Amino acid sequence: MHFWGQVDPVNTVLVANVPQVTDRNGWFSIMLPAVSVQKLQVTVITPLGRQQTHQLTITL
Repeated sequence: MHFWGQVDPVNTVLVANVPQVTDRNGWFSIMLPAVSVQKLQVTVITPLGRQQTHQLTITL
């Protein structure tokens, strides 16, 4: 399964605590195993150090 998202391009994105590369518009994408239900943790960190974590549940 292909998962993608977008953040402000100056922010840092971690998916399951793994840093993600964003393009100049802030888009990132990852491939995930195709399971019926998957929980995913996405953390966004601003240049000033503000951090917000999102707990996502993905169902097929």
